[in-house]
Amino acid sequence: MKNRKLPPGFWEKMEGGYFYHPFQLDLQRIYLEVSSRCNFNCITCIRHSWKESPGDMEVALLEKILEDLECFPQRPVIYFGGFGEPLFHPQIGSMIGLVRERGFRLRITTNGQLLGEELRQLMVEQGVEELIVSCDSTEDSVFQAIRPGGSLEKIRSNLQELFQLKKERQRTYPRVSLEFVLMRRNARELESLPELARQLHAGRILITHLLPYSRELQEDILYDRNFSAPGPLLWASPEIDYAGMAAASLPSFQWGAMRSCPFIERRSASISYRGRVSPCYPLLHPYSYYIFGCHKEVSPSSYGSVRQEDLASIWQNREYIKFRNRVRLFRFPSCVDCDLGPTCDLRAINEDCWGNSPSCADCLWAQNIIRCP
Repeated sequence: MKNRKLPPGFWEKMEGGYFYHPFQLDLQRIYLEVSSRCNFNCITCIRHSWKESPGDMEVALLEKILEDLECFPQRPVIYFGGFGEPLFHPQIGSMIGLVRERGFRLRITTNGQLLGEELRQLMVEQGVEELIVSCDSTEDSVFQAIRPGGSLEKIRSNLQELFQLKKERQRTYPRVSLEFVLMRRNARELESLPELARQLHAGRILITHLLPYSRELQEDILYDRNFSAPGPLLWASPEIDYAGMAAASLPSFQWGAMRSCPFIERRSASISYRGRVSPCYPLLHPYSYYIFGCHKEVSPSSYGSVRQEDLASIWQNREYIKFRNRVRLFRFPSCVDCDLGPTCDLRAINEDCWGNSPSCADCLWAQNIIRCP
């Protein structure tokens, strides 16, 4: 049998042997934080614990990123999202146009409040693929309590107008999805979510749990609390081909043995409005939160800036490659199951006893408890 030649790459010495890391331009999804500012002041937002100022991505930086993406064999799907509101960017129309003119698929996470007539027409004309609308209540009073600055009625009106526009122009896109942050104060509304999705012409509901940044918000979490979700949550949706039934996607409710990072498995990267490239949303900014009673300080983890390097070079950075493969193998301890618990100083600064920094040892995204589109 002839020796097979390995693709270009490098070896890493690991416990028990060696691991070969190939160089691959296999980026498939890119999350762009076009703005970290927001027109809402949601009580659940992790930005309340940030230690840096918000801002907007420069259009020139977006153009540079799009140019960098041209060298990837499989053109990555682009998401405008992050912890801010993309539609709050003063030049969001131009940015949408730039992405679509280059032929990239575009999906946008938004609170839906700023989806006015001009933007609706632009998104239909440009063929934005999907709008993921954050909507944490089916009742306007509860919605305003959770998302100060917002109006459920305004979002309802904007999405109904969008549906009518698509119908008039016989367009499929943008499809509409809803994202719902589940917590104690809105849990009883789960059963009414399908009806809201039907009214808003949504074809998908992504349900995620709350990530508490304060001690008080810990009382609102429902994972590991013996909560039973009603189900299945079904509705007939015009957004589903051939008049099919749509179903809400539920998160996990208990910490388990299986861990898998959705960001790494989807071969994605996240880029902050400043141009820093991180493996995922959770490592994009400095912030703090509580997990099972333990306070954590998270520092941003970046493998380069697209201001100084091209994205392909950053993606093939050896340390970045090693980190992605370590996450794929999930070579991290399980901090939640450790007897040291809240007394562990390493866990409090997002490191672990296996020498990992940053550590994914108690990541709620890897447990499918916290979820992103």
